[in-house]
Amino acid sequence: FKEKYPEAQINEIYACIGESGTYLGTYLLDSFVLAKEPDLVFLEYAINDRYASITETDSKLQCETIIRTIKEQYPKCDIVVLITIDSATSGDNWLFTQAKAHSEIAEAYNVPIIYMGKALSDHIDANPDTCKWSDYFIDIVHPTDAGYLFYTDVIEEYLSNELMANILPDEYLEDDVLPELQSDHLMDGNRKLIYATDEVLEDNDRSVWKYYPTTNINGALSSKGSVGADISQSPTFNYSFNGTDFAMYNNITSWGTNVAGYTFNYSIDGGEEKTAYFLTHSPSIIIKNLEPGEHTISVKIGSWFADWGISRWYIDVIMTRDASLQTVKK
Repeated sequence: FKEKYPEAQINEIYACIGESGTYLGTYLLDSFVLAKEPDLVFLEYAINDRYASITETDSKLQCETIIRTIKEQYPKCDIVVLITIDSATSGDNWLFTQAKAHSEIAEAYNVPIIYMGKALSDHIDANPDTCKWSDYFIDIVHPTDAGYLFYTDVIEEYLSNELMANILPDEYLEDDVLPELQSDHLMDGNRKLIYATDEVLEDNDRSVWKYYPTTNINGALSSKGSVGADISQSPTFNYSFNGTDFAMYNNITSWGTNVAGYTFNYSIDGGEEKTAYFLTHSPSIIIKNLEPGEHTISVKIGSWFADWGISRWYIDVIMTRDASLQTVKK
């Protein structure tokens, strides 16, 4: 970019959160992306949508929410969708369910797609005598320096050939023209990303819960700290909010559904206590589709988590939205 545009001031903004998918991406959008007034956004979430077992429908919905919201607020902002792979999606499996979902949304919005994972997979397959997976990846998905260099070369080649050298005939839509919604609705509706500061403990037992000014989970997500409680006290977290959906980004995650030891109990407005489980590679969605309005949620975990080597339960951020206010396909 500096070589192509020597007079431009280029500011690189790191807006990623490791192990997150498009669900968290919709909540990061306002403060991590839109507030920066971007000219170019790279979007790479499909592989983590896959790890979080996000359905094709939800993956499309959440990807569309991100792309459409950027286009609505900054019509001249370019977006590039990147699709990577892992060992299970290499070869003929490169267009896995979530990659297909993101690709279809990108195509509907005239957003370029770089299948950098397929390019590397094809390169490895075409050179079996000189290339192997371990040359380019340290594990099933994370690249070595050589892998990152290959991805970089693919991206640079694409940008040079398609975005810098050519003027696309329909490069920009009119500011007020976007395709019809591909999904039934968007993931908007008074969407809030609430940092776990001392104020979120208003309805909680202060002898159990404590505010930590330094984050204990993901510093890239929250520089405002965490709230935490000793597992041995079987802590309950209470929070009052206005909306229909409630999720949290916490330090307890599981590699699948109904994993023993990763369950929690919750109740809404003092009602029946129910059991659910924490998720991985995505915030844990505690409840969805409540009646709109004021609600108090209580989430309780058991002391048995200590047997799994978890001594303290930390929460970094809370996410709420009101589905009754979401944008709906007409």
